[in-house]
Amino acid sequence: MRTFGLKPMLLMAALILTFSASGLMAEQLTTVGVVDMERILSEFFTQSEDVREWHQNVRDFDADRRQIEDEIAQLESERLEALEQEDELEALELEEQIDERRAFLNEFTRIRRAQLERQRNELLEGGGSFFNQVNSAMSFVAQSEGYTVIVDSEADGLLWYASEVDVTDKVIARLEQTL
Repeated sequence: MRTFGLKPMLLMAALILTFSASGLMAEQLTTVGVVDMERILSEFFTQSEDVREWHQNVRDFDADRRQIEDEIAQLESERLEALEQEDELEALELEEQIDERRAFLNEFTRIRRAQLERQRNELLEGGGSFFNQVNSAMSFVAQSEGYTVIVDSEADGLLWYASEVDVTDKVIARLEQTL
């Protein structure tokens, strides 16, 4: 029977512990929870003036976008009438206006969505006692439920998640207890 010296045994024990610890760390990274921040903000929007302002900005954007879409629809209707009356010059002018309004709508939508997303991110990352309480509630739920990471369900790159990891209701319940 072959016997090992103290140094090789210590080295082997260290390797086993290292691999075991790395396995445990990898296991911890798999405990991911998901939270729907939009829903939390909607449930508690009266708690924060900043959130109410963001919601109003979203409503204003939707109204402005619908107005521009209605203008485009009206121009398209006028273009069809011009074509029916065989007024090709008028139809071409209207088509140019339609193209300009569509380009404007696309640019308007791109810019406003970026502004709203930036404002939303500032709300989520920003300070204020309300958002500190939201973060505290998420932290409490994550720690008590054994999650090592909580991800916003609207996060870029998050393609799918099982409903079992959605902790939104638990965070809302915790906020209701603490607010």
